Amino acid sequence: MKTTIDGIDYPIPAPHCDPQVLHAPGVCRYCDAYPKWQTKRTVAKMLFTGELPREGWQPCAAEKARGMDSINAGPGNRPADSKGDTLVER
Repeated sequence: MKTTIDGIDYPIPAPHCDPQVLHAPGVCRYCDAYPKWQTKRTVAKMLFTGELPREGWQPCAAEKARGMDSINAGPGNRPADSKGDTLVER
C-alpha cells in the first residue's frame, strides 16, 4: 500500500501520524528509519518538516497544508530522539 503526496510515493505506514511529516536526517529517529524517503525529498528539493526556507526549494507539504503549530499539536508528528522521546514541547 502507498500514498502519493506532491508526486512522491510514500509506503504506509509512515514514520508519523501525518504521512507528509518527514524530518531531516539526524533530527528524528523515526524518520531516520526511512532513508530512501529522506533521499527522495532531498533530490526533489523539498524541505523537511521544520526546516528553514531555502531558495529554490519547495516547502514541506505538511507545513504548506497546515503549519507547524498544527503539526506539533499532535505528539505523534513531533521529532523523537534516540529513546523515542518527543523533542518539541507544545
